[in-house]
Amino acid sequence: MRLLDFQSTRLCGVLIRGEFLSQIALNQNASLPSQRFTLSHELSHYLLHQNHTQFLCDGCERSPLEWQANEAAAELLLPYRIFLPILSNIRSNSNRLSGLLELAQRFGVSTQMVRNRVESLSYELWQYNRGVPVDKLKLISRSRQTRLGLPRGPGPDYYFSRPSITVWDDGV
Repeated sequence: MRLLDFQSTRLCGVLIRGEFLSQIALNQNASLPSQRFTLSHELSHYLLHQNHTQFLCDGCERSPLEWQANEAAAELLLPYRIFLPILSNIRSNSNRLSGLLELAQRFGVSTQMVRNRVESLSYELWQYNRGVPVDKLKLISRSRQTRLGLPRGPGPDYYFSRPSITVWDDGV
């Protein structure tokens, strides 16, 4: 793994698979949480997509291979068996914004990644919140959930408040 000064800020990382040596390069200008996700994403390509020789991560690709690498990276960084029980306790916390920050820091990811993970695990959250043990959850992709008409669990806004500004008016 190498850190490089990429010309584009949109380019997060690249995997180049060689016959004898493969390499992952990350954008040195990206944040540490972004680098961790990109490394996990490219490593997922390396392990899951062995018939492909090159992957370029610029954040725009929405192919099935990219979806699979994103999901694998999310599972590596925020494993659902650990994440869901912790997340279920956040709702009872009166300061939900600090809960979001605490989760991001605890798992070494960005707050946006925590929000994305909650969104991607909505059906699993729905099951878990109804008493299904974490090791008995049915893991189903969002597109398949939609095709099957399955319910969705609460989204990130249920667990985490978005920052807001309150204006105080003293009536004067």
